[in-house]
Amino acid sequence: MTVLSPAEQEVVAKVEAALAEVRQGGVTSIAILAIGANGFAVSTAGNQGADLNLAADSLKAKIVEVMNAQQEAMVRRAKSNIIRPRPLNG
Repeated sequence: MTVLSPAEQEVVAKVEAALAEVRQGGVTSIAILAIGANGFAVSTAGNQGADLNLAADSLKAKIVEVMNAQQEAMVRRAKSNIIRPRPLNG
């Protein structure tokens, strides 16, 4: 059996939760965006194109927010690792 990383385990949990909602009849359309080592795949199903489009816009905003937070964290770490000389007196 494959050992999953914490990130992969989180993906499995979210997919299982979504599938449970679908099986209960609470989902009429879906868009799936899957990212892997070899690239990405996108798939949609259902008939609510306008709602899928709105949800995609919301997803894009969340992705940009996460990317910005990651970039800010990288900058903070980089700044904390830079050795700065003391200013010369006089």
